[in-house]
Amino acid sequence: MKLTHMLTAAVIVTALTGCATQPQVRTLVDDSVDFSTYQTFGFVERAGTDTADYTSTLTRHLRDAASRELEARGYLRSDDPDLLVNFHLHTRQKTRITERPSTRLYYGYHRNWFGLWGAYPLERDIVEHEAHTLHVDLVDAGTRELVWEGIATGSLTRDLSAQPDRHAERAVAQIFQAYPWDAPRR
Repeated sequence: MKLTHMLTAAVIVTALTGCATQPQVRTLVDDSVDFSTYQTFGFVERAGTDTADYTSTLTRHLRDAASRELEARGYLRSDDPDLLVNFHLHTRQKTRITERPSTRLYYGYHRNWFGLWGAYPLERDIVEHEAHTLHVDLVDAGTRELVWEGIATGSLTRDLSAQPDRHAERAVAQIFQAYPWDAPRR
C-alpha cells in the first residue's frame, strides 16, 4: 500500500471521529443468536480495510482498539475464537443544499424582503463533502455468519491532524458503546 493510500485511510478515520458532530452509530443484530455462548474473539485473516496482501496501519489500529473493547467486556483473544472481527470503511461524495430567502438589492435602494414570503426565488448554498462509514462486524467463527454489526457514519468537515491510532480508538469505542453483551464469567 502506498504511503498516500495509508495517509488517505488515516484521514478518513480521523474525519470519522473528529468531526464537529459525533458520528451516528447504529447496529444490526441477529436476534436468533445467544451471545452468552461467546467467550473468545479473533480477527479475520484479511480485513476489509486492507486492499493489499498485508495488514495496513489503519487495520492494525482498528484491531488494537477492538481488542481493548472486547477484552474490557470479558472476551479473550484466541487462535481458535468463537467470534471473528472484521472492519470495512466506505467513503462517498455527498452534496448538501440549503435554501435561504434572497437578500439581493433591487432597484439599488431596497432589499428583497419579499423573499421571506416566497414572492421571490430563494438563494441556494451547495456544499459538497465526503461521508465516511466505518463498519465493525462480529462473525460467528463456526457458522461464518454475521451476528452483530456496528456502523458509524460521519462527515468530513475540516482538516484534522493525522493521528489514526487515537481516532481509530475513539471510533471503535463509540461503536462498541452499542454492544450490550459481556462474555460469561468463567
